[in-house]
Amino acid sequence: MIALDNGDAIRGYADTAVKVDYTLHGVVGTAVTQLADGQLGDSEEDLYLSAADGIAVMAILLVNADTSARTVNLYLKPSGGTSRRIIPKDVLLPAGYSLPPVGRSRSPLLPERGQPQLLMVLMKVPMSPAGLMR
Repeated sequence: MIALDNGDAIRGYADTAVKVDYTLHGVVGTAVTQLADGQLGDSEEDLYLSAADGIAVMAILLVNADTSARTVNLYLKPSGGTSRRIIPKDVLLPAGYSLPPVGRSRSPLLPERGQPQLLMVLMKVPMSPAGLMR
């Protein structure tokens, strides 16, 4: 979960515009809702701008609808603050794959040194010959 206050933003971009679809889902008050959807641009821009305190982003879904791999970047930008990454820099999203929901709780992997590492799993999304999800 990612908590947002008034003026906070979820921002993002891909290496090529209009090739990676996104949807944001969350809780506003007591209602579970879709907060935003669209396609990532090729420069950092707002995907969702909170107009109230207490918005909970529960999931950010990214799907590469292109026939080529694309890199993606996501950020949390507090109101009046600086954008901070919420996924590693330039995550490579293969063609026809989706990034599992960002914001979900996961058990971290523990390497030999005992420091948590981010676990990212890519999922194949069935695509029609026209490039549409099935």
